[in-house]
Amino acid sequence: MLSLSSIVVRKDELLESSVDNEIILLSIQNSQSYGLNPTASRIWELLNKPISIGEITQLIAEEFGVAESDCEKDVLSFITNLDSEKLIDIKT
Repeated sequence: MLSLSSIVVRKDELLESSVDNEIILLSIQNSQSYGLNPTASRIWELLNKPISIGEITQLIAEEFGVAESDCEKDVLSFITNLDSEKLIDIKT
């Protein structure tokens, strides 16, 4: 179960390309492609090194000017989706 204290990092075996503030991912493992909107792209950038979901939530809330409480549910949902697609590793 993911929580704000969970440490996550993106997997290395993904190809990515930036297009107009969005990132396109290609998973070699499951042969799927994923398009990330600007907010999701920023979260993906933050996942380049191990980071807690709480830290991601705080940074996204500050950068996009939204309340941290509003941001928390969306970040957890997005990270859960990344995990279900096997695009990230969970360290704790």
